[in-house]
Amino acid sequence: MSYSLTDMFSQVLISGGYEAIFVKSTCAQSQARSQVEYSGKGSMVLIAGYPKGRHLPLIHLALKLSLLLRGNLYLSATLSPGNSLHDWRTVVSHGPTGTHTEPVYLQAKAAVAAVERFIKGERHIRLVNQIISYYLISGIMSLLLSSACVPATFDLSGILGLEVLRIDATLVTNYSASVSEIYRYTQPSVELSNATFCNVTVSYTHPGQNDTIHAEAWLPAVNWNSRFQAVGGGGYIAGRYVASYANMEGAIADGYATITTDAGVGDTQDPSPWALLSPGNVNLYNVQNIGSVSLSDGGLIGKSLIKSFYGKGPDYSYWNGCSQGGRQGMMLAQRYPTLYDGIAAGAPAIYWNELFASIQWPEQFMSLLGNYPYNCELDAINAAAVSACDELDGIIDGVITDVDACLTIFDPSSLVGTTINCTEAGEAIPISSTAAAVINATWSGPYTASGKQLWYGFNPGADITGNSQPPDQRIGGIAETNCTSGVCVGVPYFLSDPWFRLFVVKDPNFGMFNITHAQFDSLVHRSQQEYQSFLETEDPDLSEFRSIGGKLLSFHGLYDQIIPSKGTEHYYKQIASAIPEIDDFYRHFVVPGLGHCSGGRSGQPNQLFSQLRTWVENGTAPTQTSVKITGLNGEVHDRVLCRYSLRTNGTSQKCG
Repeated sequence: MSYSLTDMFSQVLISGGYEAIFVKSTCAQSQARSQVEYSGKGSMVLIAGYPKGRHLPLIHLALKLSLLLRGNLYLSATLSPGNSLHDWRTVVSHGPTGTHTEPVYLQAKAAVAAVERFIKGERHIRLVNQIISYYLISGIMSLLLSSACVPATFDLSGILGLEVLRIDATLVTNYSASVSEIYRYTQPSVELSNATFCNVTVSYTHPGQNDTIHAEAWLPAVNWNSRFQAVGGGGYIAGRYVASYANMEGAIADGYATITTDAGVGDTQDPSPWALLSPGNVNLYNVQNIGSVSLSDGGLIGKSLIKSFYGKGPDYSYWNGCSQGGRQGMMLAQRYPTLYDGIAAGAPAIYWNELFASIQWPEQFMSLLGNYPYNCELDAINAAAVSACDELDGIIDGVITDVDACLTIFDPSSLVGTTINCTEAGEAIPISSTAAAVINATWSGPYTASGKQLWYGFNPGADITGNSQPPDQRIGGIAETNCTSGVCVGVPYFLSDPWFRLFVVKDPNFGMFNITHAQFDSLVHRSQQEYQSFLETEDPDLSEFRSIGGKLLSFHGLYDQIIPSKGTEHYYKQIASAIPEIDDFYRHFVVPGLGHCSGGRSGQPNQLFSQLRTWVENGTAPTQTSVKITGLNGEVHDRVLCRYSLRTNGTSQKCG
């Protein structure tokens, strides 16, 4: 394919008062010669080239102009096999001490600057700087970087502990996508149109561990903003799945280079293919990879790919994730504090072992009771709690803001005997004492047989049955029951059941519904003993992250139905206890009405990432952010979110 410079400039050449610039180009391997002619052509600027074979003439043109005008650059006579453009080098003279070579695309901006001086300075021809900058930099850099999208461009030899098995590099063109804010968590919805980027997938192993991990980076060929944004996973997935890719689409739409990793465990929420080497033997290398090691690898690989491709590393590096991705962000701040300048961590799955006790607890509690209510009973009690507690914050919008006050004034047992219409039962039924007990247990959180609290419970308003989820996005509920046979039974939850069955008991056939309270306590304790360093992610000592200037923003929805929001508040308090100056580097926001990472009555806190970037790059810390709440009748309310532990004062929406 040949490229016409005329085509490249054709969209902006008709501008009144410009003189013509006519460039003829001839090429030779060892020397490059150039002839530049000027003639008055009225209002047209014509830049024409005569390319012969691939992209080389365009690059020759840029460099020859630089040679002509600056006198300190010339083309090396060395031509790599296959004329692969990324292997061309410019030789930069440094006097009698010798020379050194640099990738040709590092000289593109110098060539542009030379053209600007030549046209604007020496010849005094009026030509808009933006036209030159945009079309020369975008055009030349795009062709250069597009041609550099080959495996040989990328050097990962400096990363300790990795053995690269394969590098695949594919140029992706005309890529478009509509990216919803629900996949971006802390950033607004965005349209990606006709993007060109280099998709680089690195397959590697840690020698001696028999693992294979894939890290996938998308590197924009044009309009890179000199920044790096890595994205996280969800559930048992470290990355490289639908939500990660949507997040990456948003990242490149905003100009970021971006990366995701599968940690070697694939893209399914079922961990059974990778959890066990054999019954009784957990694949601890896989657990280690998803827990922490792949996060370090991904950051180092991403920065190396960026440097190889663009000739420089990122000016700033960011992490964006929620749930598992939020935990990954917290792990990066705790264990790899130098990798990222700013971390956005939503609904982080920290305190992993206690968290899974909370997730499993509603089903376990019903199993211990030997009785299971209808989902409609649980939903009715939940709705009554929202109705009773809505106005506690001074605004009636169908959202509970003051959870602690709600738990004080609302008693689920007050609804026992109240008749409700129940689709599952096919008739009107009274709310049972079992349903009230299950709601209380879910809100209170798990406790031992001796009455010791194990972890936090879920908040009133959280969808614990899964009934409010869209059918195509339904993942069930932590207290869901199945009553289709006429007798209600428990439904194993897709996160907690395999955790205890595969990772703690290490038996694929184990049943959690057949254990005593004491056995449940024992399993929780065993989980803590065996996986504390792998996945717990609770270290409050972020002093190193703080000392290098790192900034951390987190958010958590009060209607989160998978991860109790009080766990993140607990972590904030632990850090504040260890580092009183916590506001220097960490701010947390609770989001009334927001479900797990997204959903519920709240929109996304979609300004947080830009606020994080402002904090990192300009030093301005966010004191508040905002969301939109959908009210009971579909009306939309703008709500201010204060940094924890401040809250708004009723209708004034002022933090205090």
